[in-house]
Amino acid sequence: NASLEEELQGTTESASVDETHHRDGAILNGNGAGNAVSAAPVRYATEKQIVCIQGLARKHGVPVPELLKQAGVRVFNDLSVRQASQMIESLKGSSAN
Repeated sequence: NASLEEELQGTTESASVDETHHRDGAILNGNGAGNAVSAAPVRYATEKQIVCIQGLARKHGVPVPELLKQAGVRVFNDLSVRQASQMIESLKGSSAN
């Protein structure tokens, strides 16, 4: 993000990076010479997905803390779009049982 902002603002100063990690946590190739391995940015769950999950959980009597624990997050806002979709499908599937 910082590199993009610098480029958009026309700033030519480069951000400092230690020898093993970028500021965003991407790991360098081991010799500290670039070629960072980076993942696509996380798309977080939408408000509609969160509301849907909460409604389905309430409808089926599923405790919200248990859902969050299973997803490995502390709060709904930490869910990715993919995790939220999987959680919705799982909750919808539980209604068929």
